[in-house]
Formats: sequence, C-alpha cells, structure tokens
Amino acid sequence: LFHPPLPSWKLNAISKLGFGVVDKCFLSMKPSLPHATYPHMQLVFKEDYSCSKLSSAHIPWWMRKNFSFYPLHSKSLVVCTWLTGEEAMEMERLSDKDVIGGIVRTMKAFGFGERTCDYCADCKGSKKREGANVDLQEEFSDMGAGYPSVQGVLRSQWGSNPLFRGSYSYVAVGSSGEDIDAVAEPLPKAISNGIVDSGLDLRPLQLLFAGEATHRYCYSTTHGAFLSGVREAERLVKHYGLMGTS
Repeated sequence: LFHPPLPSWKLNAISKLGFGVVDKCFLSMKPSLPHATYPHMQLVFKEDYSCSKLSSAHIPWWMRKNFSFYPLHSKSLVVCTWLTGEEAMEMERLSDKDVIGGIVRTMKAFGFGERTCDYCADCKGSKKREGANVDLQEEFSDMGAGYPSVQGVLRSQWGSNPLFRGSYSYVAVGSSGEDIDAVAEPLPKAISNGIVDSGLDLRPLQLLFAGEATHRYCYSTTHGAFLSGVREAERLVKHYGLMGTS
C-alpha cells in the first residue's frame, strides 16, 4: 500500500494490535398478531453442545456463540442479533435465505416468539394463547416457504468488505497502549540522533494516521475515530500556523 514502505517500527506496532470482526443482523419480523412485541432474550449454550437438548434443533455452528436477540425498541418489529469472529465471517459468506434460516432455528430452539399486548381486543380475540409467547416453531414451521414471518434481513459484512476487512481494533495479548501511540505517530519521525528513518525527504507530516486504532483511550469506538481525526486536523493547523486565520 505504501511506497516507500512504512518503517519497521510502524509495521511492528500495527501487527501487534488485534483487529477483529463484529457484525449485526437486523431481522424484519412479520407478526401474526396485531400489536405484537418481541422480548429481549439472553442466550446461553452449553460448552458440550452435542449433549444439549438444543442439538436436535440443528442450530448452525455459527450461531452457537450468539448471546442475545432484542428488538430495537419496546414496540419494534425489527430484531437485532450480533455475531463475532469466525462465526461472523461464516455468516457473511452465506446467502440471506441461509442466514434467516439459521437465526430462525435458533429462535425456535430458545422459544423466542411474539407477545400479545394482553389487553387489546384484537389480541384477546385471537385463537392464539392470550398474553403468552407464541412459539416460533409454528410460525416458521414451513421452512421451505420463504420464512413468512420474517420479511427480510439487513446485515453488516465488515470482514469481507475489501475496504475494511474487519470491524475495529483491540489491544491483543502482547500489545499495549504504546503500540497504539506508535500507529498514530506521523511520518517521517525524527529519532534521538536527529536522523529521520523514512527516507531522504525530511519534511515533517508527510503522512498522518487517524482512525479508532490510533486513539489510546477510545479505540474500538466511533467517537475514537472522530477524535483522532480532530487530533490530526489540529496537528496540521498548528504546524502551518493557521490558528486565527479565516
């Protein structure tokens, strides 16, 4: 990406920091009851999944580290779930239909379903159980019919996006805040003996670095990315003496 290449100390700092994949899936639900809502459910899988009752539900392996389903707000018909690491990368490789199928099977296994409002005349007049969770095993029983109770899925694919290849950084084992500072250091960098280690052109601030991975205290966050951009803009303003100009 760089010619001439980045100095070894910069490359070493970059390689030591961690960089992973975190994805979200948003499912647009199509409830069978008027005024239905969906719960916020925490999921726990046994370490030995093969001995679990859930094994018969055919939950795909890429869903077995999932930890929750939740609506975007109390009355939302959009349900969100998160995937990370290798599981997220596998989800990104699948079609929308396969992703919906895997998530729906997980929902069914945990009894995740719609809830009635408990007082609405339309809900009380329903043949479904009043005020109770509706088992998605019935809602999604015809798995070959296009999942009639899910209208669609919107998902991030940070890992396979060629412009990102991941979601955000973290301090991996063996790395530290010093590595983050090194990644943020502009080039060329003057070392203690006054020699610049980035080639013959000695002009400062030829290459600046920003992004959440360059913020020592707010890495892995959007505001860390924003603050790092402000930091580098202020660096340029100070260098060129632009303070107070219009």
